[in-house]
Amino acid sequence: MLISLNWLKQYIDLDGIEINEMENALTMIGQEVEKIEIAGSNLENVVTAKIIEKEMHPDSDHLTVCKVDNGKEILQIVCGASNHKAGDKVVLAQIGAKLSKDFVIKKGKIRGKESCGMLCSEDELGIGSDKDGIIILPEDAPVGVPFKDYLGINDTVFELEITPNRPDCLSHIGIARELSAYYGKELKYPETEIKSSSMMKEVDRCIEVLELAKSGKNVALISSGDAGVYGMAGIMYEVIDEKDDVEIEVIPGITAANAAASIVGAPIMHDYVTISLSNLLTDWELIKKRLELAAQGDFIISLYNPKSKGRTTQIVEAQEIMLKYKSKDTPVAIVRNAGRETEEYEITTLEKMLDSEINMLTIVLIGNSNTFVKKGKIVTPRGYEKKYEY
Repeated sequence: MLISLNWLKQYIDLDGIEINEMENALTMIGQEVEKIEIAGSNLENVVTAKIIEKEMHPDSDHLTVCKVDNGKEILQIVCGASNHKAGDKVVLAQIGAKLSKDFVIKKGKIRGKESCGMLCSEDELGIGSDKDGIIILPEDAPVGVPFKDYLGINDTVFELEITPNRPDCLSHIGIARELSAYYGKELKYPETEIKSSSMMKEVDRCIEVLELAKSGKNVALISSGDAGVYGMAGIMYEVIDEKDDVEIEVIPGITAANAAASIVGAPIMHDYVTISLSNLLTDWELIKKRLELAAQGDFIISLYNPKSKGRTTQIVEAQEIMLKYKSKDTPVAIVRNAGRETEEYEITTLEKMLDSEINMLTIVLIGNSNTFVKKGKIVTPRGYEKKYEY
């Protein structure tokens, strides 16, 4: 993982700490440093400058002799490009600048005219592919500023090997937290603004998130479980326009069916489907058709949104459909509040499942024809017992 020193400094005061000491600290907190890269290291002694005068070289039909202000003094520079004029803001590699391993700027003479540096193209600085002319900066560019500062790439980047047991360090603030403990320095958390809304406001919430993102803010839209499973990810992609300059990243989570399955054993080890019984957005006849086909196909079935105060009959009809194709003794798990402090579950059968408390925070897991109960947990065999002896 790449860690920017500049980004770390947003969360912890690291001024005065040398790079080698930082490397040692990262090692001491258990994060091996594989590589350190000084961003913009080839731009040392390269500054923004201004052409004061320009005239043709007396012994060349394409070279020019320029008087260039580097913010401290006026230097004479011989230039071979043709895209510049007096008054232009440019990028000057001064004497001693090392643009690459074998390319060091030296004072010299070009056809008899002294040249104390070089006006640079993107290609020569390794920041782009344009080599047809020198870089011309905006008119309001400052003069005499280190070019890497002007570009904002004055940074040190650490490449860390994060071990699997430390997922808490997979972020800049995670590393900053460890360093704050190591150095005994205050950890500065980023300023955040939390907005919340009630159920049935999902589209409005996504539109608000989009507007905040378009204004330049970094926004996290949080769903319980997995944002891509009956969550907010799909709505977010629906409301965004092709022309919106906003990037969406979906962070995977643990959906309720997987969380519930882990609580009651290994019930979804074979092919399974998830079906929501909520008919607020999907016609109930279509939901019944899906239930029918899933039951016919002997799928393990995970039921989301099985029952609410205003919807009490759907779970009854779902059971009736299941009983047409599945044995009444098919194992069923009723898991309430999966992953919460009030988490609880019951192991029952398809015939008796409605005797259990079922609500909107319940996941109902219905096994297939091979599902069984062992040591108080539900197991659906994958089929290995047919191929191997154990």
